[in-house]
Amino acid sequence: MTNSIESDCCGKKAYDPERFLCCGGTLVPSAGGKTYCCGKQGYNPTTQVCCNGVIGQGDYCCGDKPYKAQITSSDGEDMWVSCCDPSTGAVTDSVNQNCCGRVPYNRDEQYCSYDVLASGSGTDACPTARGLIAYDPEKKRCCNGVLGDGDNCCGSKAYWSEAVGPDGDRVDIYCCDATKGITTDPVNSRCCGYISYDPTKQACCNEILAAGEGNYCCESPTGVTAYFYETQRCCRGVVGTGSNCCGNKTVPDTLKGPDGKPYTPYCCNQKTGAMTDSVKSNCCGGVPYNQDTQACCNGILAPGAGQSCCPTATGVKAYDYYKQACCLGVLGAIGEDNCCGAKPYPDTITGANGKPIQVQCCNPTTGAVTNRNKTQCCGGVAYDPKTQACCSGGVLPTKGTGSECCATLNGLWAYDPAKQTCCNGVLANGTNCCGSRGYPSRVVDRAGRSYSPQCCNAATGEITDAVKTDCCGGVAYDPKKQACCDDELASGTGTECCPTAKGLMAYDSKSWSCCNGVLAEGTKCCGAKPFVDHTHTPDGLIIDVRCCDPEKGVLSDGVRTQCCGRTPYNPDTQACCNDVLAAGRGTQCCESSTGVKAYDYDTQRCCNGVVGEGDSCCGTRAYWQVAVDPVTDAENRYECCDPLTGTVTAADEDNADVTTLCCNYTPYNPAAATCCEGILAPASADSCCGSKGYNSATQACCDGVIGIGDTCCGSVAYNSASQQCCFEGVRGATETCW
Repeated sequence: MTNSIESDCCGKKAYDPERFLCCGGTLVPSAGGKTYCCGKQGYNPTTQVCCNGVIGQGDYCCGDKPYKAQITSSDGEDMWVSCCDPSTGAVTDSVNQNCCGRVPYNRDEQYCSYDVLASGSGTDACPTARGLIAYDPEKKRCCNGVLGDGDNCCGSKAYWSEAVGPDGDRVDIYCCDATKGITTDPVNSRCCGYISYDPTKQACCNEILAAGEGNYCCESPTGVTAYFYETQRCCRGVVGTGSNCCGNKTVPDTLKGPDGKPYTPYCCNQKTGAMTDSVKSNCCGGVPYNQDTQACCNGILAPGAGQSCCPTATGVKAYDYYKQACCLGVLGAIGEDNCCGAKPYPDTITGANGKPIQVQCCNPTTGAVTNRNKTQCCGGVAYDPKTQACCSGGVLPTKGTGSECCATLNGLWAYDPAKQTCCNGVLANGTNCCGSRGYPSRVVDRAGRSYSPQCCNAATGEITDAVKTDCCGGVAYDPKKQACCDDELASGTGTECCPTAKGLMAYDSKSWSCCNGVLAEGTKCCGAKPFVDHTHTPDGLIIDVRCCDPEKGVLSDGVRTQCCGRTPYNPDTQACCNDVLAAGRGTQCCESSTGVKAYDYDTQRCCNGVVGEGDSCCGTRAYWQVAVDPVTDAENRYECCDPLTGTVTAADEDNADVTTLCCNYTPYNPAAATCCEGILAPASADSCCGSKGYNSATQACCDGVIGIGDTCCGSVAYNSASQQCCFEGVRGATETCW
């Protein structure tokens, strides 16, 4: 007979799995919520835990020992329990306990370093010879395994980096020798090599402590000596009192001479230590000297007093350059204060009449100077200007008087260039030449008119006068009555020239014009046709006249007042577009493949060659961006949706049902459709989620994902009336969130 109750097998026994558990081949009743096996026993996993075959109360196992993950401490605080050693079952049992390796410890009183528990209390540990010792790093330092008081280490010695000095100020402490633990102290506050020292009394020189007291170092082959810079100097390794050095001697700023007066000593030679004294007060080539009896010439002492030196053949001599001259190694006598080559000479000499004569150098090469009679120079030679003249660098006997020469047919004549000039061998009055004719730079005629003549023709000697004031092709003429063009005088009167078929003609440009070689009345030319640049209308208005076609002489007139290319036109009835007359009236031009058309920019637009009413273009269609509906008087706004087809959308402020907008070149009614990033959404959509549409009454957009619900939990939509958003995801409204 078959049992109708469902059963399983436990070993060789059949059992009901809803009433029993099979644990290690042993049947165990499942009463009391026992749904899991621990060895051969059953247990309730909601209140018990199985630890290596041992059942106990708790959440987790620490080896064979069960424990609860969260308990309440003695002071009423909730705490998490950790398993430190599964082999012993050691767990933490207080709020401030942690595991150090396999041992629980109080982290407020003990320190754990790399799973090793330090002895004592502190927040850091020091691995000393006696083991790991905890310490407070605000009071101690661990220095190479040695624990000591301080905030710094000097080798194995701890020390405080600040201390109180003798005057009560804070003093920095430094480590001088880490191998021996030598540090500075408030008095010996600096390091010199590996030694501490007092910088107010000692000096450290290249890590070596100098002998004696001082704040600077003086090095010598025998050692280093300290000295005070305020009163001493180190002079070549020797310390002495003073402010300067001269060799290895110290020199003070001032000394007293034999007369008791102070003087300033100077060092003349750093090698020998030679210095100036109260008598020898200057230096010359490293030697002190008396400037009252000697002179220094390029580092060489010269006998005699003076401000300058003259290197003569017999040696260097001092001299006073205000009274003497040194001329190429020759020293002049007192009063000879000028040089002519190597010859000294005075400024003046005494003439035969006892009066002084100015002397000048004529030839520095020979040393020739002017004498009592020959008072001027010519080419390095002195001459008498009364009987001789200097011509082309040579001295010649002359007739007449003056400083210049003129070689005429009658001989050599001297003349005064301020009154006369030499014109092609002719001595003429005046200061300028026109061929062989002389003329002055300025002339006053009989009428009292002053003018400057100019040479028109050197061959004929023709010059301008008070009337004929200019030159034209070598001829003097009156520019007020005649015209000169390209050095040719024009016939007739006037100031302008016209090259006509009859020759060069002068004319007055105020009333005449020269048009292509034709002289006629008029102020301007239109090709060969002269014209006046303005005319008068019957009512007296002045209208400008323009030349439209110079080749044909076509002019604008009182009606056709403008030029379009070469054609006159009336801008009130026509338009000119790129020098082409356009059909129709208008202020602008619209060009197309079929021609040019004028249009009124105030009411029309040119859209790709097509003229239409409006203020904007949509492809080839003109339209108004804002227009009033003639039936409803509503102000509608239009925009271009598709330039290729000329489709224009409209927005009706009073009737949303007829309003159309543009969605990526496609018109649509926003009251009945939605545009999402250029893509039309289904009719049921009223909102956008990226480029997709959705119904906000039943759906939500969560991080770009559309789902059923009214709220988002991350990227998942849910119904807030029956669900909730938990850390682990969406759960029912009555469930507990972890």
